[in-house]
Amino acid sequence: MTRRLIYLLILILWAVIMCFPVLAFAVAIRGHVEFGNTLRIFLVQEDSQGLGIQWNRSDTDQEECIRSSVRYFFWDSDERSQNVDFCQCYDNGEINGLVTGDCSTQ
Repeated sequence: MTRRLIYLLILILWAVIMCFPVLAFAVAIRGHVEFGNTLRIFLVQEDSQGLGIQWNRSDTDQEECIRSSVRYFFWDSDERSQNVDFCQCYDNGEINGLVTGDCSTQ
């Protein structure tokens, strides 16, 4: 039984490794890849070159607000990463709605 579990874990690891080039190619072609409204991976192509990862989650205090975290990974930059955390409230509680303000003002 443990041998089958080890084989299954190796197979899952291999599948994850094989998906990486597909994800990298999609980001390179489109400039970004989104997984629903929760996760977004995008290229940074300004003064600095790199990759950004943004994930969104509902605010626990206010249901119409969404907290976002953005992390940057630069490979061509003299600057340190300027990671950002912010919270915005939306008209209908969805990220595609009209922004009504910051979480602190609601």
